[in-house]
Amino acid sequence: MTVPLFENSRTNNLPDTIRTDEWTKTFGNGRLGYLKTGDLLEESLQHLEVEFNIEFDSIPACHDCEEYEYYYQISTRENLHIFTLYPGQSPEDNHLVFRIDLFDPSYKSDKGIGVGDTVGGLKEKYKIIETYFNYHDGLQLVVEGFYGSFVLDAETYSGDPKYNFEDPTPDNVPDDSVIGRIVIL
Repeated sequence: MTVPLFENSRTNNLPDTIRTDEWTKTFGNGRLGYLKTGDLLEESLQHLEVEFNIEFDSIPACHDCEEYEYYYQISTRENLHIFTLYPGQSPEDNHLVFRIDLFDPSYKSDKGIGVGDTVGGLKEKYKIIETYFNYHDGLQLVVEGFYGSFVLDAETYSGDPKYNFEDPTPDNVPDDSVIGRIVIL
């Protein structure tokens, strides 16, 4: 069940700083719609709650530790998950938007790339400058001109016996692998 995070926000009693720009299904460096990394977290959530459902949750920050990583799942009114918003994790930045993970394929970059597109399509629009793998996030591609990464859907590359996904290079990522999530920093 989604509960409003801020009293009276459903009645539009928002701060005088309410955004007047429209939400768009676009993303770029540090930006998704009008939301930007580095924005004040509470104010951003108040603005987002006007259009979206917001659920607060947490996961353990590491295996067998007492610390937690907090996040907000942002969904349509029909409860379709669009993106996850992460605040900073230290006392110095936990009041700011730190990271946004995009899952909705209807959102596109300024070059027309989004979740569900292939690595081949990504290569046509961007130059892959770095690849890395970890068991928590999977295979990620960093491209020139974008601050963040394109995380691949593991089912679209892990079954290729010729591909060593634990030691990726920009040249050896299979073109038919599919983008499963986009990390915006």
